[in-house]
Amino acid sequence: MDIRYSTGINDYKHYTTQDLRDEFLINGLYKPNEVTAVYSHVDRMVTLGCMPAGEEVPLEKRDRCVEEFRHKVYA
Repeated sequence: MDIRYSTGINDYKHYTTQDLRDEFLINGLYKPNEVTAVYSHVDRMVTLGCMPAGEEVPLEKRDRCVEEFRHKVYA
């Protein structure tokens, strides 16, 4: 799980285009037969991605992702 932290209101004003992409763009959200997640402190939002590719993605993969979220965010 990728965890993203808030950016200071004055900091991002000085970011280049690449800095903005690195900070806010979510890459790699969809991976074949996996469940992935990104947690953002900006809006306290969790974004999940799941891409079944030739097989069913069992709910256990989602559950492992949720458990990882609990351990990293609420630890």
